[in-house]
Amino acid sequence: MAFLIFVFMLLSLGCGENGNSSVTLFAGSSMANALNSLENRFELEHPSIDLEIVFAGSQTLAMQINAGAHADLFISANRVQIDRIDGFNKPRIIVENSILAITPYAGTTSIKDAIDHSRRIIVAQSEVPAGQYTRAALASMGLWELAESKIASHEHSVRGVLTKITSGQADLGFVYRTDAMNIDDQPTPLNTIEFPPEIQSTTQTWIAIRSDSALNSSPASIVYQYLTGSEHAREIFVEHGFIVFP
Repeated sequence: MAFLIFVFMLLSLGCGENGNSSVTLFAGSSMANALNSLENRFELEHPSIDLEIVFAGSQTLAMQINAGAHADLFISANRVQIDRIDGFNKPRIIVENSILAITPYAGTTSIKDAIDHSRRIIVAQSEVPAGQYTRAALASMGLWELAESKIASHEHSVRGVLTKITSGQADLGFVYRTDAMNIDDQPTPLNTIEFPPEIQSTTQTWIAIRSDSALNSSPASIVYQYLTGSEHAREIFVEHGFIVFP
């Protein structure tokens, strides 16, 4: 009897309900729209794998993993957050994005103009990749101190910035281009302003797989290969505004 129980436990290990394998993906909130679309497509094509995605700020997810939370895959817009966690293989770039300004003011044509006309600015926290990219871009233009004096809130994630702008709680925020592309219809139209071409505003998003999940035949490896190499994933990333590599 003990032997049969042992065999049953081995067969059940890593399986979810109905005998399906479960794969947990932790991802920065900027990837929510694209990954939710990919999750539906992936599970239709791989019905024996349940893909569970947890979204939050990258620094929060890294802390949770180091505290013992289980993630088979981790996607972050900042490699530093992946490098600080243990037990994962070397990360690779999965997509690129960019930071831009978003405001309800019509007629603003430059980042400086938008800052000058704003009273309440929202940015992501300095520990969040979006916050780091925002600060770096504004500092390179000599505008960080001006913007900082008007900051009303530092958000835990870039989605928090977007929510406060779309709900009318501020008149200027800095988000990813992909977030701005996926805003639903607003009572007041929102305008986007790109950083000048000479300012580095391009961002890179990284993916890593847990070392003990990286076997070619493992469910986590199948998800990893789908996200990084399938044509379907590429199409959905492009559809949501990301830049993908050949």
